[in-house]
Amino acid sequence: MSKRVYEIAKDMDLDTKEVIEQLNDAGVEVKSHFAMVDDPLYERVFGEGSEGTAPNGHLEAQDAEGLESRMRSLWERSLSNRVLMYILVVILAFALSAGVGAIAALIMQAI
Repeated sequence: MSKRVYEIAKDMDLDTKEVIEQLNDAGVEVKSHFAMVDDPLYERVFGEGSEGTAPNGHLEAQDAEGLESRMRSLWERSLSNRVLMYILVVILAFALSAGVGAIAALIMQAI
């Protein structure tokens, strides 16, 4: 079964230009995101045997950079967002402990 370039890009969480570049680098002439890619060709270019690539098709270095930037963005959030997150966590912890306490009280009352 064949897939179009934009479908491959969506499945691999890549930009269509990146998919087209990878196919062109592999010697396959692709000009449009609507081009069809046969399964054997797909496996050859994007298969798990591709060297230096992660399962989603990104280079491993790109994945490390992406993770680092996402972690950095968590710490760079505004103070008000962080305070709201902490308040939400405290409320959830309180609700959980109140629920456990209520269940324990019901169990003890039944004994």
